[in-house]
Amino acid sequence: MSMRARFLLMAVLIVGVAACASEPIQFFTLIPPDSAAPATGVAGASYQIEMLPVETPTQIDGPQMVLRRGGGEILLLETRRWIAPVADEVRSAISNRLTRELGTADVYGLPRTRDTAIYRIKVELNRFESYLDRSALIEATWSVRKLDTGAAPLVCKTRTEEPVTAGFPALVEGHQRAVARIADAIAASLRQMAAAQAASCP
Repeated sequence: MSMRARFLLMAVLIVGVAACASEPIQFFTLIPPDSAAPATGVAGASYQIEMLPVETPTQIDGPQMVLRRGGGEILLLETRRWIAPVADEVRSAISNRLTRELGTADVYGLPRTRDTAIYRIKVELNRFESYLDRSALIEATWSVRKLDTGAAPLVCKTRTEEPVTAGFPALVEGHQRAVARIADAIAASLRQMAAAQAASCP
């Protein structure tokens, strides 16, 4: 065997061993498994929602999970990923919970009807931080506005930090709970607005 052939064979073996030894990618979602079931005792709402795309900080605007450590260290994980970019995951999770809890539909991107009231929801993530084996923290500024009324939007901020146990599944569940708390805060204010009450931040 020539020297060149031996070199190529060695290179192939090294690549093969590295591929076998590499850790498989795991994917996670912010939508909990029970989110498909309708909420118990929720009547259909007389309005619809329009959940706009979520805005996120640049450093977490991707599918890779980002861990925070002491001393300001940030760890980007290539083998632990959200099934979609964080902004899309948060939007889907909030929309899913709102439509389930309020008994309504998210009509973002769909033709609007004049005979149904629509409430526009906008969410901006100020913080989305993951502390493995410790906590999941989300801080968001959000607004709700009834369209076609000229009324000013209600603007609020919600911060929630969920303690978690060891492991990535527990961290993901912590983020699921944090997103749910934000969605529930939005739902509470939206119910006030739909009932023609003075809406306030929870």
